[in-house]
Amino acid sequence: MYTNNMTATGQASIIITDLADHFGTFYLTKSHNTNNSHVKKARKRIFSENNIEIFRKKLKYIDFTYISLKMCPSDAYSELLNLNLKVFNESFPMVEISSKTKQPKNEPWCTSGLRVSSKTKAKLLLKKLSIPSKHNI
Repeated sequence: MYTNNMTATGQASIIITDLADHFGTFYLTKSHNTNNSHVKKARKRIFSENNIEIFRKKLKYIDFTYISLKMCPSDAYSELLNLNLKVFNESFPMVEISSKTKQPKNEPWCTSGLRVSSKTKAKLLLKKLSIPSKHNI
């Protein structure tokens, strides 16, 4: 661990996990800041079939005539971009998401076989740590 704060006191530790072929490390320092107002909540857009259909319908009924009458291509493009962005934001609003989920995100590269292997490795690791016999190690 490297730090540029020589006066900080804290605790370094290792995260025992089967997510990678190595363990993660971290260092926690004591913070005197009790105000959590600076913490941003996670937000994302929901691209559901319903929202996609709303987006398509809104675009379908927009009159783009006034944009085609613009003499400056740059102004027309900016106007078109702003209009599309407005419809996009209305159709796919940002929503706060809960951070209480314990399940890891299923990545496309993580096959069912890898998930089974990961669970097996986690069980074996737990057995090794709880009963560190020669056989378990």
